[in-house]
Amino acid sequence: MDRLLDIDDDEWYQGEVREFGKAYADARRETNRRISRSNLLSYCNRVVANGGTLQMGYKYSSENREDGREEGRLQGDGACMQRIPGSARGFFLGDTDVIDVDMCNAHPCMALKVARHHGLEVPCLERYVTDRAAVLRENKMIKQDALIMLNREKRVADGTEYVMALDAELKLLQNTVWDSPEYDYKRTRRPKPDMKLKGSKLKVKRDENYNLKGSYLNKVFCDMENKLLQRAVAYLTPERVHGLYFDGLMVKGGSVDIEALNALTTDHGIQWAVKPHCTRFQELIATQ
Repeated sequence: MDRLLDIDDDEWYQGEVREFGKAYADARRETNRRISRSNLLSYCNRVVANGGTLQMGYKYSSENREDGREEGRLQGDGACMQRIPGSARGFFLGDTDVIDVDMCNAHPCMALKVARHHGLEVPCLERYVTDRAAVLRENKMIKQDALIMLNREKRVADGTEYVMALDAELKLLQNTVWDSPEYDYKRTRRPKPDMKLKGSKLKVKRDENYNLKGSYLNKVFCDMENKLLQRAVAYLTPERVHGLYFDGLMVKGGSVDIEALNALTTDHGIQWAVKPHCTRFQELIATQ
């Protein structure tokens, strides 16, 4: 089971290893495994209790709801397919007409749009958005590396000349958005428990001042992401939407007009793609 649960977090795990070290990443991965197992069991029990059919509801984060803010990502209300590993979703949906449709390279594309809006010179970000595969290959990066740079205030300690320049551009973007009166998102954050996990000596302080600018930029992008997702829902009609998945959605019917979806988000430079369902559960069963 753990091998299947780890499928979805491979890039996240590699990013955590680079950022905090292997012992800490291993400890966090084990915590995530426990959460994934619990979510999967809760989802299965809920489906059985409801006769095999769930009518899903979605809500904003508890912090936003408490502040009366309707912004950011929409999260499934209770145990739901959104919260279970992609390998399990692929098992449940693999023989259905439900397809997985995602925004491609969503947050970096949004970052480029916002940077251009503010008149920033960001040639490294532009290249990452237009030629990501080559950038990753040439600089021995993974996608998670770019997202870490985008969402964390901490500067990259080392890397290629390109990596250091990209990080500088993204930190400039963080500061520009933070200082701009154009955005009206919450600038404070709830203090969270310091990240100290069993098996790791590293302790990360996460008080109310932890990563404020990186967190703020992420709020801008998550809200933008959801607004673009709602364009897709309106175009497809809610009846065709099987579920929401932050920067993508599951769609009934076996096919979708990708060019029509691309036209909905061309103002943000975002394109869409159908992503194959993960088949690792099926492959494991076939070997037993």
